[in-house]
Amino acid sequence: MTYGVLNMAQVALILEDFGTLKVEVIRALRTFCTSSISDVTAAVAASSPLFVSPLFNRDHPEFPVQLLSFIDWLETNSLPYRAYQVLDDQHFDADQCDRYYVLTASRLKNIISTRVDSLEQQRKLGRLQEGIED
Repeated sequence: MTYGVLNMAQVALILEDFGTLKVEVIRALRTFCTSSISDVTAAVAASSPLFVSPLFNRDHPEFPVQLLSFIDWLETNSLPYRAYQVLDDQHFDADQCDRYYVLTASRLKNIISTRVDSLEQQRKLGRLQEGIED
């Protein structure tokens, strides 16, 4: 049996406009994204992704919750954005956004909670198989 490497889905985030909150947007974004101010400004001006990053990554386990918080903040402040789920076999192409699953704060929250529930279920199953009780 041959096993392939499964990469986690990625998220592409495009911010359409800063509105009157440019400083606040950059401050909030920089809490979890290392892009420079000039890169963020250029991405917004060009309607290109601020980042295309794995949603779940062992090196940055807090990223999904930080992203969700940022998207919630964008929605609360009525800032126009587009977020897409980019699957394993896809390369993000901003000209073909209709190929990707659109992510909203609600959908992202469901994805995160499903993952957390799945991991907890796997832990419980592992404990049962090893005879470890809670």
